[in-house]
Parts: sequence; structure tokens; C-alpha cells
Amino acid sequence: MNALNLSLFHWLAAGTQPTPWVLPVALVFALWGSWLCAGVVAVALWRRPADRVYLCVVAAMAGLTSLGAHTIATALNVSRPFVQGLAPAYISHAGSGSLPSTHASVMFMVAVAFMLRPGLRRLSVPLLALAAATGWARVYVGVIFRSTSWPACCWAR
Repeated sequence: MNALNLSLFHWLAAGTQPTPWVLPVALVFALWGSWLCAGVVAVALWRRPADRVYLCVVAAMAGLTSLGAHTIATALNVSRPFVQGLAPAYISHAGSGSLPSTHASVMFMVAVAFMLRPGLRRLSVPLLALAAATGWARVYVGVIFRSTSWPACCWAR
């Protein structure tokens, strides 16, 4: 299982020779994906007055999700792929607390919250795509593991 997970990580990550046109795309999503998600929430707040209370609850839940992800990452204390020498980091990042990904956790929670609200449902698909792209990008730039590789990383310590 460990070899499979590491192989999949290396398949998803940019490695030492990233594809020239893919790296800039990954950098945009890795650095700005969460801000784009927040922008969608802000636009929904502005354009959907009937859903404002619900969206404020979603924002509060996003904060709690972020806190929870940070707490779990601190408890697991799995160093990031670039710290373990598995891939270079193409963005500046601290070395510990790589699992779970706070970006992915929060963005997927927001997307699911939009999916559950009929008036916001049509925005859930772009939010899911944005969350997936951001998760992929953060693996590609070497700062997180894909979600199913974390047990192998933890057990290999």
C-alpha cells in the first residue's frame, strides 16, 4: 500500500521537472483557489439576499472546519512532501501539518453546503471543481499529499 500511495503521489506531483505550462496553472490554483471560493461566497451573499443568514452560517462553519483541520494536522504532525524530500515545493510553505489539507477541507465543505441549499445549488458544481483543482494544484506544487496517501506517510515515520 505504501508503494502504491507514493507512486500515486509522484504521478500527481510536479517533481523536479514540471510541465512548463502546467506549473503556472497549478500555482494560480494553489495560491488563489481559496480566494476564488471566498469570492463566490461573497457574490452569493450580495446577489442572494434570501440566503444571507444561511451563507453566514456557512462562513462560520468554514471557520470551524479550518480550525478542525489545523487541529488534526497539528496532532498528526505529518511533515509536508518537500520536507520529506519527495518533491520540491514550488510555493513557500511551513514544513509541518500537511494532513488534512485545510484548503480542501474548507472548500469542499462550502461546496457541499451550497449543494444542500436549492437556491445555491447551481454554484456547487463550480465550487466542487474549484476545490478539486485547488487540491490537485497543492499536491502538484509539493505542499500536500493527496488525501489517501496520508496513512502511508504516517506509517512510514
